[in-house]
Amino acid sequence: MDDDSSSAYSNEQYSVASEASRGGLCDKGKRGETRIRSGLFTIKRRCETGKMKKIHLFNTEDRQNSQIINAVTGIPYNDESNDSIKFRLGSEHENSIFKVKYLTRENRMPGLVLCYDSPEQYERHVFCTLPQAIKTAWEEKHLYYRISMR
Repeated sequence: MDDDSSSAYSNEQYSVASEASRGGLCDKGKRGETRIRSGLFTIKRRCETGKMKKIHLFNTEDRQNSQIINAVTGIPYNDESNDSIKFRLGSEHENSIFKVKYLTRENRMPGLVLCYDSPEQYERHVFCTLPQAIKTAWEEKHLYYRISMR
């Protein structure tokens, strides 16, 4: 996100509440790098009313062919016309979702891949505002995806 966007938060405005048992770090990947499993992470953010609110983030594993998970609900994405077709990272279906690499590193939380139905769902979920250029670019990409899937 840009430094000039209204989504900038100071350190005292947010903190990681906890990391659920389903999420976390794997031991090591093939090349010795730390890998993050899909799972649930919880943070706290100040909402519009000024009160701190817990936000649950469902992570999508950041590797080719992993199943795409909705960051709000934790439900995997699949094709509406055929439930057996699961959306995977690296497939053409990835263009139908809004994907964010969440790199706040709050309280040593690892970088997460968060997937949403739209940029607006992301804004509502983490209480931020995205620049219009990002929304427009995603809408064009999403429109092209819908046309190509006919």
